[in-house]
Amino acid sequence: MTLENSLLYQAILEGFNHGVLIVTQHNRLVYANSLARQICQGLAPNSAQVRSLPDLVWYACQCLVRAQADYQGKRVIVDYNVAPAQKVTIRITARWLEAKADATAAPEEASILVILESSMPVDSAIIWAAPPEYGFTPREAEVWSLARAGHTYRQIAQQLFISLNTVKKHMKNALAKEQSRSLNSPI
Repeated sequence: MTLENSLLYQAILEGFNHGVLIVTQHNRLVYANSLARQICQGLAPNSAQVRSLPDLVWYACQCLVRAQADYQGKRVIVDYNVAPAQKVTIRITARWLEAKADATAAPEEASILVILESSMPVDSAIIWAAPPEYGFTPREAEVWSLARAGHTYRQIAQQLFISLNTVKKHMKNALAKEQSRSLNSPI
C-alpha cells in the first residue's frame, strides 16, 4: 500500500459519523478514529488513554470470538445497544475484518472491526432535511428541520427572528403536508 492510499483510507475513516475500531481478539487496539476515541473515553471516563477497550465494547468482541466456533463458515456479527448515560445510547457492532484476500485465514490472525454509533453525535451537527416531495415552502422546511433537531418553538422563533405564532403556523402547515404525503404514499 502506498503512503497516498494510506492517507486516503485514514481520511475516510476519520470522516465517518461513527466510531471505528480495529482490535485483535486479544484486546490489543490496532486503530481507532477520533470519534471512537471520544466514545470510548465516555464509556470509560477513568481511563487516561484508549489502549484497551472499555468493558462494554470488549464484551461484543468476546461474544464474536465465542460465536465463531458455533457458526463456522458463516459471517458472524454481534450487535447490541447500551445506554451508559441518560439520553445517550451507543450501538456496538463487531464483526471479523476480512482484510486478506484469503478468507480462510485462521481467527487468530484476524482482526475485529467494531463500529460505535452514538445517539448523541460528538462534535457534529445533524441537519434534518425535509424531503422535497412534502412540498414545504423554504421557511416551513427551515422551521421543520429545526424542530426535528430538537429545538423548541421559542428557540426557533429567536433563531429565525420570527414570532412564536409564526413558528406555530409554519409547523402546522408543515405537519399537515407531511401527514398528507404519508397518507397518499403507496405502501
